[in-house]
Amino acid sequence: MRIALVTTSFPAEEGDPSGHFVQAEARQLEAQGHEVIVVMPRPGGAFGWPGVAARIRQRPARLLDAAGWRAGPDGTRSKAGHPLAVEFVATTESKSTGRFGLFVQQDLAKLGIRVDLKSYNYNQIWAAKADHGIYQSGRFDLTYSGWQPNLVADHSYLFRCDSRPPNGDNFGGICDPEIERAAREELDTMDPAREAAGDRAIAQRIVAQTYLIFLGFNQEAVAYRDDLEGVVPSVTGGHLWNTWAWRYAAPRTEATPAR
Repeated sequence: MRIALVTTSFPAEEGDPSGHFVQAEARQLEAQGHEVIVVMPRPGGAFGWPGVAARIRQRPARLLDAAGWRAGPDGTRSKAGHPLAVEFVATTESKSTGRFGLFVQQDLAKLGIRVDLKSYNYNQIWAAKADHGIYQSGRFDLTYSGWQPNLVADHSYLFRCDSRPPNGDNFGGICDPEIERAAREELDTMDPAREAAGDRAIAQRIVAQTYLIFLGFNQEAVAYRDDLEGVVPSVTGGHLWNTWAWRYAAPRTEATPAR
């Protein structure tokens, strides 16, 4: 009889403890006169002892190997003739964004992923979907960006189902039931503690699903001349400051003492 044994672990060589019990069973079947075929993972791949998660953490490229993306002579992976390539979008006005793109390109190249860098001016990248804006049209794979909080520290407008383009700024097209529940909790209350709890739940879900990666939060300093009056800094971004109320103070004049 021909018998096929399908296993996630099997000794790659003598002395390898991986799946030794499967090997023992296969030998016993052969001793009984059966023809045994063992279907097992490729040695060094994602499967085997001490488990998939541990092996992928040890060498992330194993996950790409298991998915069939093989590295070519130049190190770039491909499958069925298609290279594993992504586009990183940056703004021409931000040198930091461009530099970050270079870091991403260098890091992903180590995994065999090609990153093509593309830069667009601010007006084009943030344009509406009807005007073929890069973000609104989803014409990117990776990007580096940021945002300012609004007055109630609500970030859900970036991740709710109803704020996907062209309706809002959910550029990743995220639509997650857990985020929706947390957003409703945050938006339907006036209690600061419940608002904060909802916002934390959104952030935790985003991190767990790796929809995006938080790199940090910046604090901004505001500086202006002593004689500029009426300035009220806005937590929602410089473009929303009360510039209509700014004015220069009247020049100070020294009184001339009477003689």
